[in-house]
Amino acid sequence: MGEIQFIKTCATIQFVVQLQFEVVMHYSHKCRITLVVFARSSGMKLICSAVGFLLVAASSDVVYALVTSSGGLAGGDHIVGPLDDAFTVDHRGVGRALIDDGSPTPGICTASLLEAGGGRFALTATHCVGDGDSVDVSGVTVEWETDPGVIVTATATAAADQIHVNPFYSTTGDIFAGQDVALLEFDTPVSPSVPRYKLFDGSFDELLVPSVIKVGYGASGFGLTGSTIPAASPPAAGVKRAGLNRWEHKGLGDLLVPFGITAITDNDSQLTYDFDNGASGDPANDAFGTFFAMPDSGGLGPDEVMVGLGDSGGPSFIPLVGGGFAIAGVNSYITRLSSGVMGLELEAVGGASSDVTASVDASWGEFGVDARIANPKISAFIDFVISVTTDFDGDLDVDGADLAIWETSYGVDDGADADGDGDSDGADFLAWQRDAGLSLAGMFPIVAAQAVPEPATLLLVLPAVFFFTSRRKGP
Repeated sequence: MGEIQFIKTCATIQFVVQLQFEVVMHYSHKCRITLVVFARSSGMKLICSAVGFLLVAASSDVVYALVTSSGGLAGGDHIVGPLDDAFTVDHRGVGRALIDDGSPTPGICTASLLEAGGGRFALTATHCVGDGDSVDVSGVTVEWETDPGVIVTATATAAADQIHVNPFYSTTGDIFAGQDVALLEFDTPVSPSVPRYKLFDGSFDELLVPSVIKVGYGASGFGLTGSTIPAASPPAAGVKRAGLNRWEHKGLGDLLVPFGITAITDNDSQLTYDFDNGASGDPANDAFGTFFAMPDSGGLGPDEVMVGLGDSGGPSFIPLVGGGFAIAGVNSYITRLSSGVMGLELEAVGGASSDVTASVDASWGEFGVDARIANPKISAFIDFVISVTTDFDGDLDVDGADLAIWETSYGVDDGADADGDGDSDGADFLAWQRDAGLSLAGMFPIVAAQAVPEPATLLLVLPAVFFFTSRRKGP
């Protein structure tokens, strides 16, 4: 990677002295504010760092996406083919999501086919496709390898209102707000050869699970050095990896507030783990032990992994009491902590840290965060999208706008097909009449407050020196 001081894509960058800073960055065709903004995984990548105040340009054919092994080559590469076991989970329902955002090469995330909805929905991360207010990609095609070399595909398009972002996720692109899940909807059920997964219902405390199984696509690396092995870009086939970790807390918010760090705003919608170095009893890279007196005794050894760019949207599986597995988390982001002259900080470099490297790169000693499926707002969003078939325009309510679509589609096409019979007819009108007035905003009023047009420019004021990795088109 090369570094440059400024390029025109960044509309405005303002820095505020003392303990705060502001970043206003023009990202793609919208104004989006985050601490670190990754452009699509193809074309120019822009990173706006609060530490170095630099923009970094990356080559267009590199996609940094990984599940990183904790033990170097001795820990294995964690690659799983379609016929390989992934800690007893049939992982073939986890696919590579190729994201069409107008770039020459698609972006990469990970998506999982769901049992609910009859095989017509896949779960991924909102930050892969937009924010809580809008979708900013044209379409997503998911590839599932069911047998060696046998690929099943399905495509969700924005034009057909088939990409559903969670309105509870931040409308400014602030990934720390939590709620980072999205649904992809397909015209017809995906082939039965692709496994479908249950979603965890919150029937027990996820923190009691001794390990979770994480699956994702992309580049790899090892804990000592972080992300170093790039993935092949499309049209080359993706590489799937699987490994273990363990959630040690929900969001970091309540642990960080005493230190004056309040950026992580939705504690209950997140599940947090760290990346231990695998050496039993060695606390050097135990992030929870270092900062919060919650030691983990080396973690899960060479099976322990961390996620990175390209694993965004990928699942974390947990075993169910009655047998089988369910998705309880979705890969969202990674970050690091350090203790410096201003106290505990989230930052990229400097200060004492459990992180073995001085950057957020999926190396030992960093934190990873999943979106928590059992959070009431996340589960309500998923249930609404899957169960309410008359929300024809995909805006998470059933109203006159959906009736107008039915009127236009009646006897013409399947644009208002509520019953799945391939047309728009009187039965679909009766279904609309039954559902009229249903609204996710009515269940959680905060949605109504968020569902407003995004301003032309936005400001975000954040504490201290702060850095994180946003897995956009990758974790």
